[in-house]
Amino acid sequence: MKLRFLCTNRRTWLQENPHAAEGIWGQSCALSQDMFDAGQLDQAAHHAGCALEAADILLSHKNKPTERDVQRFCESCAHLVRLLLEIKEEKLAQIVLQGGLHRLQIYIQRGTHPVSALAGFELLSLLALRSRSRAVAQTLH
Repeated sequence: MKLRFLCTNRRTWLQENPHAAEGIWGQSCALSQDMFDAGQLDQAAHHAGCALEAADILLSHKNKPTERDVQRFCESCAHLVRLLLEIKEEKLAQIVLQGGLHRLQIYIQRGTHPVSALAGFELLSLLALRSRSRAVAQTLH
């Protein structure tokens, strides 16, 4: 996915040093939760986006991603989408959903950890339906 939550220098460094992406993922998840708990939803979404980018780098730089890599990507994608919907960033949420669903569809087709990929695909599909239902409901009011 082509997201821009990480700064250019950090993204480039992680792409060159993908082994560090897991640590950045954990830090970003923790910061996102801290910001969410403090009611700073915009900052929570930003850090959730950083976590998703780190998870994406982990998937992209491995010939055979681990099941945990797939799960991490699914969890990060769902968390970011929920936050984006909460702060009324529906268009960006749709972009993240489409990118996540596309990525998981590839893993399902390849048979790469199909149970985790399918579970993530189902979760993101439900979020997509929920966001579309919300959009329809808003147009009716």
